[in-house]
Amino acid sequence: TPPGLPKPRFTIAETTQVMKEALAPFGPEYAKELNLLLNPANGRLDIVGGENRVPGAFSWGQPGSQNSIFYSYTYEGYYQDVDTMIHESGHAVHNQLMQNNKVLPSFSGGAPYFTESFAMFNEILLGDYISKKETDPVKKAYYLEKLLDSMMAVFPVARQASIEQGIYDGVGAGKLKTADDFDKMTQSIGERFSIWYPKNPDARLEWIIVHHFFTQPMYYVNYVFAQMLALKYYEMYLKDPKSFVPKYLALVKNGFDAAPTDLLKKFLNLDFKDPKFVSDALSVVKPRLEELEKIYK
Repeated sequence: TPPGLPKPRFTIAETTQVMKEALAPFGPEYAKELNLLLNPANGRLDIVGGENRVPGAFSWGQPGSQNSIFYSYTYEGYYQDVDTMIHESGHAVHNQLMQNNKVLPSFSGGAPYFTESFAMFNEILLGDYISKKETDPVKKAYYLEKLLDSMMAVFPVARQASIEQGIYDGVGAGKLKTADDFDKMTQSIGERFSIWYPKNPDARLEWIIVHHFFTQPMYYVNYVFAQMLALKYYEMYLKDPKSFVPKYLALVKNGFDAAPTDLLKKFLNLDFKDPKFVSDALSVVKPRLEELEKIYK
């Protein structure tokens, strides 16, 4: 946070409004389901902190059974809270849209990297909206940094997925037996991704602090592919929003009656195995980096 600027905070009413405005391009059906989720009168938000609450956040829902819900162990109003809420709300609304479309329960659960991509796209749209709306240069820089955190998250999650894979490979091969072994392995992998690993001895402890390693083993690799898909959605959205949005919503509402690669090709004409996929998706990062550099100067 820049010197002299209190870390921005949002009341829950402000967060609700920002989320509605950021996701407004998705149209009336999406907006209706988002409004129903965020309306406290409907009892679908569990966000008030207290004792004995499970750390983390999640949404839950099953088409054909009940309305989806959102849980967070506490809401404090910082950008990360808003970001988490728009991510998990993406999952919740996704479930409701499939229910509206009468998707069979057997087709309501998809590959995690696919379902996470829709929620991560929401995060990018949040940062995009707030950073473009803000006029104060100092605050604009703050929100651009947050947007770029979302857009470039593929790099840290790839590091963490690699560390987790390294744990399984190393233990399986009998090479990791002590905490020191885990530290050295984490350090070796981390240096491939970040200049901070050689400079910060505590970075080698990353294998301890990623709770997914313990609560949802081997899940992090899904975020790598999901993040690339989210960037690709954003690239397509920026090029032609009027054409992209209806196709994207049709994909989200469809459910999972085919492989993700087939559904992406059918609805978005997107080839996940195209050699240009990664470079095209990452092309959206550079203009926002240049915008931030201008503000810094």
